[in-house]
Amino acid sequence: AEEHATDVFQVEPKSLELEEGETKDVRVWSFPLEVGEFSNALLACVTDNPEPMRYDLKSWGVEPSVDIDGPWAEAIAKAQQELDECEDKKALKGLEDALAALKESFTFSFDRQLINKTESKSFTITNTCKLPVAWDLDMGDFKESANIDIVPSSGIIPVNGIVTVTVSFTSPEPLVLEGGFSLRFSDTENGLDTEDRVGVRQFKVNSEAYTIQTVALNAEGQEEEGSSIDYGILRVGDYATQALKIRNKGKYAIGYKFTMKPSI
Repeated sequence: AEEHATDVFQVEPKSLELEEGETKDVRVWSFPLEVGEFSNALLACVTDNPEPMRYDLKSWGVEPSVDIDGPWAEAIAKAQQELDECEDKKALKGLEDALAALKESFTFSFDRQLINKTESKSFTITNTCKLPVAWDLDMGDFKESANIDIVPSSGIIPVNGIVTVTVSFTSPEPLVLEGGFSLRFSDTENGLDTEDRVGVRQFKVNSEAYTIQTVALNAEGQEEEGSSIDYGILRVGDYATQALKIRNKGKYAIGYKFTMKPSI
């Protein structure tokens, strides 16, 4: 065994007397106070019996633990590499702080997307301890949000089990959204109801929904927002031009393409 600890195991009663044909119970408890494997032996010595009876005891002290993996792993790995390769002592503190911030709050960056479009990102929770783990989500800044959806939001992960959680963002109107939520995990014996037995992991979400606003196509002599180009009356064989102005009224650059469609 990795460790022996007499205080881990408790026996009650430690001695007793039995009448002829009588049976009594002896209770043995295990109370590990730290993570690890513990072993001992219970010896039952019987009066006038030269050979004691031996019962080997073993237990494991376990704390709920999980491993979380998601789209932020690349950013953390890059920050770690920059820190390892840094030779400028003045820059070390900034790199260490940046790495600590990435590890403290796992970040979902949805960047920007068009309105009414749904984008999803996932992360996994792996049970890394020897007992099932109960978990749930505290939606934090998104408790009343119609833009962020996270499923599933709670459950129990068996030993060596993995659960995938999907975070989705959508908005019917232009919106910049930032905020956080947290993962809570504990043992399955009402651990989530006992504050000092709950582990917490923090998450951040950065997202933006935008729209491509109307592009004004103007020709000389026409009102803004016009949708036609009038060359007027021309003599056969004459060559005429019109100057067009395209204006992007949106927040970001857009692409455009002209196609010629014959009139019917």
